[in-house]
Amino acid sequence: MKTLKIKQKKMKKIIIALSMCYSVAQAQTDSIYTYQAENPTTMEKTTFASKSMICFNYLDTAGFTITPSIDSYGKIQNILVKFFNIGNCNENDRLYILFEDGIILTAIGWNKFACKQISYLSFDAEMQIKLKTVPIKTIMFSNGFSNEDFFTSEIHSRYFIQLYKSLE
Repeated sequence: MKTLKIKQKKMKKIIIALSMCYSVAQAQTDSIYTYQAENPTTMEKTTFASKSMICFNYLDTAGFTITPSIDSYGKIQNILVKFFNIGNCNENDRLYILFEDGIILTAIGWNKFACKQISYLSFDAEMQIKLKTVPIKTIMFSNGFSNEDFFTSEIHSRYFIQLYKSLE
């Protein structure tokens, strides 16, 4: 009887330890971090985000990803938006971001007409400050060529906050 109680106590400790490990692992999978890669021929370092922001509908039939372009000083210069089923060609695209404080800001695409389903956008200073400090509530990509829009609230609302913190 005594050995059974000892085994139960050990089992309880093991279960608690495993659940704590699982909780920590889950918290880390949601985090955004940056890493550097060095070009062996030029010795130039490039910084990358650990993952892109993914915005898809629940059927995965339309959506887009946002990948930040980070310069050698650790600043986000531009973002690359890869989209699918939101038109085939694009120009004059826009990314509308509704923050949790009710402010809506717009990033405007600067690449020329193309049919590669990729849009390049820049953040102005005001948007950079908001992205560092305020979670995102809703995000919408608007294809300027086909006038098709896609918006979603099913996003990682603190993606840019975590990204900017990792760059500090």
